[in-house]
Amino acid sequence: MPDMMIWIIIAGVLGIIYIILNVVRRSKEKKCREFGHDWDGCKCERCGQTRDEAHDWDGCTCRKCGLEQHDWEYHSCYLKSGGSMIADNRLDFDPYYYVYKCSRCDKRENRDE
Repeated sequence: MPDMMIWIIIAGVLGIIYIILNVVRRSKEKKCREFGHDWDGCKCERCGQTRDEAHDWDGCTCRKCGLEQHDWEYHSCYLKSGGSMIADNRLDFDPYYYVYKCSRCDKRENRDE
């Protein structure tokens, strides 16, 4: 029985914390609705909302909101392993995957096309 009481107390405390955090978040959102956002570049200092302008780019990543924007260029293509065009018996099967590389940060991404 004492174990059950501990869990009830923990659940109650977590519930109260959740309610307090929601009240604080809603008050910040209300302040932004009434008085407008407090923009620091692309992110509101008050409520954390982001907009797609005034980013602070560090290569391909915005320092403020974390948005990534790459300049992808075709780099190379490779034959997929495990499987063949005949075994898959599909006319639309492409046995290659294509590698794209960002011209700014050299990040690579594999794509099936």
